[in-house]
Amino acid sequence: MRPSRDLLVVGALFAMLIGFTIFGVVRQGEMQSQQNSITPYSTHSSLPSGALALHAWAESLGYRVRRIEFEAFKVPDDAGLLFVFPARVAYEESEAQAVVRWVERGNTLVFVAASRFNANNERLLRALKLGVQPISNAERLPLSQPLAGVPAEPGLLVKTAWGLRPDRSDYVAYAGDGKTPVIAGWAQGRGRVFAFASTYLLSNDGLRDPQNAALARALLPAPGAQIAFDEYHLGFNRADGSLQNLIYNTPWGWALLFSALVIFAYLVINGQRFGRVEPLPADMARRSPAEYATSMAALFRRAGKRQMVLNHYRQQLKRSLGRPYRINAALPDEEFVAELARYRELDREALLKVLRGLSQRNTPERALVRLADEAVRLRGKSDGA
Repeated sequence: MRPSRDLLVVGALFAMLIGFTIFGVVRQGEMQSQQNSITPYSTHSSLPSGALALHAWAESLGYRVRRIEFEAFKVPDDAGLLFVFPARVAYEESEAQAVVRWVERGNTLVFVAASRFNANNERLLRALKLGVQPISNAERLPLSQPLAGVPAEPGLLVKTAWGLRPDRSDYVAYAGDGKTPVIAGWAQGRGRVFAFASTYLLSNDGLRDPQNAALARALLPAPGAQIAFDEYHLGFNRADGSLQNLIYNTPWGWALLFSALVIFAYLVINGQRFGRVEPLPADMARRSPAEYATSMAALFRRAGKRQMVLNHYRQQLKRSLGRPYRINAALPDEEFVAELARYRELDREALLKVLRGLSQRNTPERALVRLADEAVRLRGKSDGA
């Protein structure tokens, strides 16, 4: 017994649905894995430039660790420490001010600035009255001020060519090249800010150094507190909004594609021809504009509508001359010419002569043609000007 066509269609649709489901799961996993692995400074990344080690270490010490991602940016009210790394998505002015207010309420911000070429942190830098400037390449720098639990020797492994340029005098330089601080801290309201010009210090690779690990431990608050990492400005905020991305990389897009394929399959299987294609009828020959103008002229001539033709040319002439200067064409001829002369140079007597001729009654045909030609010439001069 052969299966019916409807049964084959249903089986094919179920197979397509299963295929789309598998493709969606695999594709979403690939996208997540790709983004996690290539994003520098992210707590999702296990690469040397990532911050997964810092996140896992804080969790192992008993801290409540939270990533700020995939939602509107807001620092949790119960967080006591926020890590901000060089952003890939620019800070808005309102977001930068919100971070400063959160610090001033008695919390701690650890801000890692990359270089002055990264404009995404510019608003946060301005809110903290901080800048970045180049220095000579620094490999390891000693502590210039003590930090709890951080040995003074052999110094911090910074590997940076950038330093901080605080636009304030209340900061403490914890490490630097003697002129420019690389690590600085200051009080901000009831809270505190630690600023780093080295992205290596807290990276996965940097925390292998005991000095750097001791520094990271000194930054952490009392055990049990909540620590937040700003992943939002590292790109973990929302998917690409392009139409292609929405179609190929989101469940809604997959649903639309599947629906389109189902409809197409239905039309192919159940569609019928509407009949034999009929050729289009040949285009009918149409009369030229010249024939139309000649016919209308003959009708006006037979009806004796010379005055109507002259009035038409008179009105069109006044409208074309007065339109650029918003002059009312219904004004008497003398007033119209006087008003027009205020805006442009013209032969007033010649224009008045033509307008008076177009206002006459019982004009001979030859005079009518001459006046019409003169009106057309004056309109052409007006359009050219």
